[in-house]
Amino acid sequence: MNSKNSNWFRNILIGKPQEDNSSVYRNLLNILHDPAIIVDLINDQILFSNVEFSKITAYSPFEISKISFSSVIDIDKVKSILPGENFRTDLLKRNRTSTSVLVWRYSLDEPTGISAFVFISEQQYLEQQFSWQEDLFRTTQKLLRLIEFDSLETAFQEAVSTIGTFFETEQVCI
Repeated sequence: MNSKNSNWFRNILIGKPQEDNSSVYRNLLNILHDPAIIVDLINDQILFSNVEFSKITAYSPFEISKISFSSVIDIDKVKSILPGENFRTDLLKRNRTSTSVLVWRYSLDEPTGISAFVFISEQQYLEQQFSWQEDLFRTTQKLLRLIEFDSLETAFQEAVSTIGTFFETEQVCI
C-alpha cells in the first residue's frame, strides 16, 4: 500500500497523526518473537525497534534511535533486495562483532523508503527448516498409510485431521 502521505501507516493504526505515539509501533514490533526494526532507508535511520533487536545487537533502545541503519548492516545489499524477499548478511553488534542473519524486508511505504526488517539467526533458521521438513515427512508418511484403513470415511477423517495438525489449524476445507 503506497501513499503520498508519509504517515499513512500511523494514520491506519491510530486514525490521525499525533506526536508521542511511537509506543504503538514499538508495541506492534514487540509482538514479534524475532528481532525487528522499522527503517527510513532514504535517511538511513532506524525509526523503531523491538526488544529482541536490542538483545541481538546489545544496543539499548535509546542507542538504536541514535545510530544509522548502515552502521549495523550493509545498506547497499539491503536496497537491492525486493520487499518480501530474504537475504543473508552480517549484523554488526554494539561490540563490533557480527552475527550471521537472514533478513526479510517488508515495504511499508515505498515512496518514502519506510520498510520493516525482521531478522533471524542463520542457525535458528536452519533449525526451523529442519523441524519443518521432519514434520512434512511425518505427515506425508501418515497420509500414505491411509490406504491401510478399511473405511474410506475413516481414512478421509484421518486425512483431514492430519492436514489440520500439520498446518496448525482446526478447520480444513476440501
